[in-house]
Order: sequence, then structure tokens, then C-alpha cells
Amino acid sequence: MPFLRKIIAIVVLTITAAVAGAPGTAAAKDEVHVYLMRGFLDVSTGLDDLAAKLKRRKIAAEITTYLAESDVAARALRDHKSNPAAQIVLIGHSLGANAAIHVAQTLQSAKVPVALIVVFSPAATNAVPGNVARAVNYYQSDGIWNNPYSRGAGFKGSLRNVDLARDTSIHHLNIEKVTRLHNETIRAITALAGGQTEAAAAAGAASPPGPSK
Repeated sequence: MPFLRKIIAIVVLTITAAVAGAPGTAAAKDEVHVYLMRGFLDVSTGLDDLAAKLKRRKIAAEITTYLAESDVAARALRDHKSNPAAQIVLIGHSLGANAAIHVAQTLQSAKVPVALIVVFSPAATNAVPGNVARAVNYYQSDGIWNNPYSRGAGFKGSLRNVDLARDTSIHHLNIEKVTRLHNETIRAITALAGGQTEAAAAAGAASPPGPSK
């Protein structure tokens, strides 16, 4: 009987470990929550592609429009309340980039941290609020929307303004579709999530390329 109990205990521990480590479990999905906001007239279709790539990696991603920034902030607050350990990522293009900052400001008022903001060709210059740990701004200094970001009051995180003016294949209406920028963004997000499986990475790599690599 002691031998049988030992065998049963080993089987139970093995099943428990397998379930806990399996991709797609609730714990893995809840580590990071990404909110993506399109710009004017929903032209930011590259964000839909980016959201799909994240979902294939079992990362929770919601896509909406800049007009829904209040709803995004409310959802982020609810999600944080239900799972304070989950890290919040905000992504936006054009007016959606402005909305990402506005959402971060709302979260700052509620003392909710934001792990990462990534914006593509923001329609205005903005200061990154102090509750943000890291911000990346892909913009073009020679474009109409040539808006670098600055450090807001209390901001002590990392801020990168990435000027893509030298790449003539990129413009305001396709910057959020560029494959290499997607890859950089995915790497930053999966690092927050503790990495990714080889199968998920392969699925992302199989996506069709954007206008520039």
C-alpha cells in the first residue's frame, strides 16, 4: 500500500505540473494584457495584424478605436482590480497613440502602473506620465506627424523616440504595418510575459511581411 500511495502521488504531481506549464492556461494569458487603439477611420489595420500575432503567442490582446479610450481605461482598471499582477501594455497609431497616453494618464490617477507604451506616428507631441515603466515612439522627423515624446512629471522609466525618417518606404499610413517594428514590439511584450514557446514564435514568423523589414 505505501508503494501504491507513492505511485499515485507521483502521478498527481506530474499532471499538476503539466497543467500549470501548458501554453494557453489562464495564468499564462493573464501575465500581460495588451490594449491596441486604431487611429482615424480605423485605417490602422496593421494593429489588427499585431494583435493577431500576440494572440497566437497566448497573450491577451484587445483591439479598438481611439474613440473608445474611456472604455479602454475602464476595462484596464477592471482588469487590474481582478488581477493586480497582470502587466498593462498600451499600443496606438496616429490618434490611437494620443489615446494610449490619455489612457495611461487615467490609470496614473488611479495609481495603476503601465508596463509599456508603444506608439506609431502619434498625431501630437505628448509627455509620458510617471506611471509608465517604458515607452517607445516610432515616428518620422521629416513627416507631417513629426512628434517625439518627452518625459512627463515623475517619469523615471525608459523612453525611446525612434526616428524612421531615413526609411523612405515608411509613411504615416503604413508605419503600424511594418514587420520589423511588429517584431520589436512583440519581443518587448513577450519579455514581459516571460518569453514564448518555439511553436508560438514560428506561428508569428509565418505571418505575411509588411512594407519594410
